Amino acid sequence: MTVTTDPTAIAPGSLAASVMRYGDLMIETAARAKAGVSDDELWVPISRLVATETFRRVGPLREEWDWQGYTRFLTPWARTTEFNTIFRRISETGNLVFLELTEHNTHNGVLSVVNSLSLYRFDAGGRIDHLQIYLQLSPEAAVALSQMQV
Repeated sequence: MTVTTDPTAIAPGSLAASVMRYGDLMIETAARAKAGVSDDELWVPISRLVATETFRRVGPLREEWDWQGYTRFLTPWARTTEFNTIFRRISETGNLVFLELTEHNTHNGVLSVVNSLSLYRFDAGGRIDHLQIYLQLSPEAAVALSQMQV
């Protein structure tokens, strides 16, 4: 297992590097969404890293989505939320990558800060086919999360 707390130490071409690229693209996609990029074009860059035909995402409320459903869920978030992250740690073993972040989301002027652990699984072609999200959050953030449409 490879573990690092220094994002500059991640080996190029590794699965961990793909996860870091996915995160960068998520932030870029949110910015593009606010700039008026169409729904059809919005998720194209990030989808190149994803096995869109077999992808499954399991969220913190144990909700499950395929790629199409996940992007439908994310699009309103991307258009209305300011989002950034603080990197904590990344670990890679076999076809799995574990990413720890502190995530900052500002929606309607309200800041929500959560600690997240995301599990990324990769298929034989090196694309993300499974994403599982675990969150550690304040009681206020828990209420806001429970009110999101799933």
